[in-house]
Amino acid sequence: MTKEEIFKAMNELALQHASSGDELEDLKDSDWFESQAFYLIVDYCKSMNYQVGRFPDSIANDDSTEISEKHLMLYADKLTLTNSDVAELHWHWVSSFWPDQFKDKEEFLDSTATRISGGFYDI
Repeated sequence: MTKEEIFKAMNELALQHASSGDELEDLKDSDWFESQAFYLIVDYCKSMNYQVGRFPDSIANDDSTEISEKHLMLYADKLTLTNSDVAELHWHWVSSFWPDQFKDKEEFLDSTATRISGGFYDI
């Protein structure tokens, strides 16, 4: 998918996310919308052959290592700080699904850097 196609798909998922209710089943749906949009970013990064060290290739070829969502979040976060196209996609995801979480893209990028350097990822 192109970035523009991903933006469009995220917008559609964000609309569905915003219209979900507060019941348990609705929350499960909400999580699904969030995950689907996030995996669009991960798939884009993989399609661009973006690596962080040797990740994801090194783990994908190692049957003994399970790739967790935290691995993928760290992958996306690191690429967000080094690739402007990934930063655009990641910012669009966050600002579409949680519009009040950050005042602007700069605050989001600062938070991303802090997550990486502050030990948020224990992997």
